[in-house]
Amino acid sequence: MKNFLVVGILFFSLVSFAQKTTQATLTSPQTTKSAGIDVKKVESNLEELSTVLTLTEQQRESFKELFTTKYRLLNEATGGSEERKEIIYQTIARKIEASIPADQFEKLKANKEVFHNITH
Repeated sequence: MKNFLVVGILFFSLVSFAQKTTQATLTSPQTTKSAGIDVKKVESNLEELSTVLTLTEQQRESFKELFTTKYRLLNEATGGSEERKEIIYQTIARKIEASIPADQFEKLKANKEVFHNITH
């Protein structure tokens, strides 16, 4: 009986520890993403996109995360080849295309200046 009690306590302590680790893991990437990223550029991209498209709150959050990732990748590619940066630009364009309906994407793509600014 004592063995069951010890095993039960160990099980619950491990489960509790796993929960705390998961929670800590969830909060740390959010703070690291904004570290070293110019938040004004992210907000600028978001506002520029909003001038062409009407975005829901969920889409705004999704694009904010996408633009944060874009600037993080571009910061990591600094000093790298232009080919790598071009791949990042193309990837961002594809992710935007996948995130919005086709008619909205065509509307965005028709506005070449805004499309270039938010993908580059």
